[in-house]
Amino acid sequence: MRHILSILSLATLVTTASAAPTLTIEQAIKVANDALKERGLTGQTWITGATLESTSMGGKTQVWVVKWNAPIVIEPTKRETGLEIQMDGTYARYVDKSSVTPGTVGVPADRAALSNHRTRSDRPSILDLKH
Repeated sequence: MRHILSILSLATLVTTASAAPTLTIEQAIKVANDALKERGLTGQTWITGATLESTSMGGKTQVWVVKWNAPIVIEPTKRETGLEIQMDGTYARYVDKSSVTPGTVGVPADRAALSNHRTRSDRPSILDLKH
């Protein structure tokens, strides 16, 4: 009996996830392009992908996820990587708050320009010893 209930609930999940979105992909792309145009980013940023994803386990709520070709720098530590577009045409920006500029990860500002640092290739190795 438990096995049959599991199969029925799985079948329900599959059928609800296959419902057509109320906002078509063409409309979602238009929303994303309009958002880029409003910000003056049409020449330097473009869409590389758009996928339909469900936001809940049952798949009742769907959103379009649109990804940019490169992150848009908002602040030095915040980069926008795309949009999440709701079925009513409203959207939210995907912002990666952990992005930092290369070369600054884990290095305090007062120690960033040390002149006496030694890289792995500068240090003596046990392999350099002559036998």
